[in-house]
Amino acid sequence: MKMSFRELWRYSALPVLAVLAVLFLLGAWLQTRAVRLQSLPLVIQVSAAPEAGNGVGETPEPAAEETEDAGDAAAAMGSTAGTPRALFRRAVEDQRLGRTPQAIAGYRQALKLRPTYWEAAYNLGTLQLSAGDPGEAIGALAGAVNLAGGEKKARTLYNLGLAYARVGMLLNAEKVFLQSINLSPASLKARASLAEVYRKTDRPKEAARSYREALRLDDGFAPAHFGLALLDLEAGQRERAAEELEKAVALNPAYEQARQQLAVLLLEKGEVE
Repeated sequence: MKMSFRELWRYSALPVLAVLAVLFLLGAWLQTRAVRLQSLPLVIQVSAAPEAGNGVGETPEPAAEETEDAGDAAAAMGSTAGTPRALFRRAVEDQRLGRTPQAIAGYRQALKLRPTYWEAAYNLGTLQLSAGDPGEAIGALAGAVNLAGGEKKARTLYNLGLAYARVGMLLNAEKVFLQSINLSPASLKARASLAEVYRKTDRPKEAARSYREALRLDDGFAPAHFGLALLDLEAGQRERAAEELEKAVALNPAYEQARQQLAVLLLEKGEVE
């Protein structure tokens, strides 16, 4: 008895094999796509303002934009391809495009030609800090501290404090955060980061005072409320912690850390399912 092609297809294993082949090809394509996505560079916005969403002010300051000085103006009159300013600008562009190794090399070359180049030293340190290399960042930022004054020096000290904190050198971090605040008393992030150092070194009263000083400067500074909530949680004051977390979320509904912690406390109280 002869069977038609349709019947052969229906009663054979060919449909199953065809489906498996399609799934195999789809899986191979998705794997290739995933590898390509993982290899894409992370674009760093060089001039973007830092976010305050980390709760304790631990966000590196944005990279500095260079201002023209007499030396740059003189260099511009001749060939500029290998001048410190040209190297700096190329490094800034590399950083913007996510080419971190090239940006680091460019900042170092600019500093080699002009050791007093604060912008290059500052950018080098903050880029290394953002790239997860606080040890290297300490060297660059410690050198940049002595190349500037006023607000620039305060920003450099703040980032140096972040680098110290990330390698566990909390006493050094405390010292430079205090110096940064002395130069720029209105810096909320420096006060929040100093408070976090106090919290990690078991000085809750000093931490709370630093958070409240930040709130006196700006009562809408959500990270300070989050920091106070952490202190309350560590002291077993869960009701007070929930109040501070509610304030933080009300000020910044996208504050994920505060939202998650608040949800945990409300769940404990049975106020959410």
